[in-house]
Amino acid sequence: MIVDVAVSVPLPQTFHYRIPEELQNDMKVGCVVEVPFRRAKAIGVVLSIPETSDYPLEKLKHISSILSAPLFDGELLPFFKWLSDYYCHPLGEVLSAALPKQVLLSSTVSRPVKEVVQPPPQAPLVLTSAQQEALTAILNAEDKRPQLLHGVTGSGKTEIYLQALAEYRKQGLGAIVLVPEISLTPQLMNRFSQRFPGEVAVWHSDLTPKERRTEWLRICSGEAKVVVGARSAIFAPLKNLGLIIVDEEHEGSYKQEDSFRYHARDVAILRGHFFKTRVILGSATPSVESYLQATKKKYGYLRLKDRANDAKMPNIHIVDLKDAREKWDTDTAKKYSWLSRTLANELRRNLEKKEQSLLFLNRLGFSQFLLCNDCGHTWRCKQCEVSLTYYKSTLTLKCHYCTSEFKSPNLCENCNGSNLQGMGLGTEQVESSIKEMFPEARLIRLDRSVVKTRKQLVATLEAIEQKQVDIVIGTQMLAKGHDYPHITLVGVLLADSTLNFPDFRAEERTYQLLTQVAGRSGRGEKAGRVYLQTYNPAHRIFDILKGEDFGSFMTHEIQLRETYGFPPFTRLGLIRLSDVNPARVEAGAHEIFRWAERINLEHSLGCTLMGPSESPLLKLNGKFRWQILIKSNSSSQLQTLIKTLQNKSIEAKTRVAISWDVDPQQVM
Repeated sequence: MIVDVAVSVPLPQTFHYRIPEELQNDMKVGCVVEVPFRRAKAIGVVLSIPETSDYPLEKLKHISSILSAPLFDGELLPFFKWLSDYYCHPLGEVLSAALPKQVLLSSTVSRPVKEVVQPPPQAPLVLTSAQQEALTAILNAEDKRPQLLHGVTGSGKTEIYLQALAEYRKQGLGAIVLVPEISLTPQLMNRFSQRFPGEVAVWHSDLTPKERRTEWLRICSGEAKVVVGARSAIFAPLKNLGLIIVDEEHEGSYKQEDSFRYHARDVAILRGHFFKTRVILGSATPSVESYLQATKKKYGYLRLKDRANDAKMPNIHIVDLKDAREKWDTDTAKKYSWLSRTLANELRRNLEKKEQSLLFLNRLGFSQFLLCNDCGHTWRCKQCEVSLTYYKSTLTLKCHYCTSEFKSPNLCENCNGSNLQGMGLGTEQVESSIKEMFPEARLIRLDRSVVKTRKQLVATLEAIEQKQVDIVIGTQMLAKGHDYPHITLVGVLLADSTLNFPDFRAEERTYQLLTQVAGRSGRGEKAGRVYLQTYNPAHRIFDILKGEDFGSFMTHEIQLRETYGFPPFTRLGLIRLSDVNPARVEAGAHEIFRWAERINLEHSLGCTLMGPSESPLLKLNGKFRWQILIKSNSSSQLQTLIKTLQNKSIEAKTRVAISWDVDPQQVM
């Protein structure tokens, strides 16, 4: 007997193996197997059991062992093959992403499921008329188009998810619920667990190997009917899948940025299409891609314009940091240059009223970099060639790309001077200054430099919810999806900091982030206020935010994308090359570009090639990086070019590392 195996290696083809006689009775399509590959062992998935092989039988190697019976039914294999084809990624590695290694190595062992004390069931909330209308539209839609649920922050999208799922559960169907960040999982997991006791599994990268095995077995056995998790949860082999929910569908973190570079939102839509499953995309700020599909009637469109429970949207105020009236006197100007008098007064007002405040800054550390005032030297990571962030609390310099960490110096390594100063603002500095300004305030900081475990995250969120905190300071970890009912004031310290990124999505992402941050305010009984501090108050995005005019923003953004030929009106592909040798990677990039030009011309593909050029972040993790950007009006033409280039690079035994990214979300 012969099997065709997709092996988890970076090669596009599959491989034939012989089945030892003692394994033949147990061999089935979908089995996970260990196979000899070159001089090592590799994991693969059986795709078929063909009767013959084009290779001489005596030259075929034997399967080493069967690691697992099929962990998903055969219907999923065509789905994974389609993903492999679309993203131009080897099928074996696509399947490996869906079947985590730590699960495979122990999935044949049966483990008793530990009894967990379940929370008391929670009754459904009474829906507003707008919520009920949206829920009815979702449940009664005759076609299986994805449904875009566009609801302002606090409009009760999660309750619609829960009640829609309850109807699907009555039919014996389960659901996958995706969230963009692990930090959102505890709160959402709690709500789903209360509504569906004993039926919910959680799935994300922060689970321990033991937790992963337990949850995976619950999913495979059918014990878990609902899977809540980050992007990789979209591959969960849930039985009788009836509903897929993608919360905060606009989030860029749904894109996997290494190895198999899929976009979980797009994969969710595809899985829904393959298996005739309902897909709900929820967001207060839908992506340009999803909104455009809704305007073309390819997606259903459901609008929630008001908050649930009669809560009002917060009042948004724009503060000009250049305004002399907002500046402090000379003694304190240097220390508090990033904090306006208006926002400081509002913080004081909230403290007096015993209401909670939130200060948002998407920058870690105390200062962005350390500067020698004598010679102008700054400290940079030697592995990544980016500035090292200064942490005053630990007296360290850290690289946020490769995680290198160094003791902060007392003297300049360039001139031996001692006049060193931290420059730029980070959350650690904000915390220190606010504590100095308001010593009576109870502060908590929520960012990944202080909240490193799920236990810490849950404890921090509980402290906020139980009003054990007066002022919350943090990054985007606290900006998305969380429900803080007692926060009435939100201050965004540098609202325009992301507007000038060299990325065509910069304005969209800034608008989404500011809207989400503002939405944390006034979600309870009391009205909310939002103060956006900026050096560029005349920018159109602030007028749109004040007027809550999402339609105007989208119209302008869509027109710009169409005019300049950016997605969703074209498809992009990014080829990135990296190597420790800068000359070798540059030469490799030029060679790949020449091949691409020739293939594009010979096959009349009509793609536009841009580059080759140095990546904006030239050096990361000790490797120099160059890139080529491909623009095409056709997915198939883009894929043809990339796949032909992949085969050419394999044949030529290209020495530099190459990554291939279809539909890239960032080009840094």
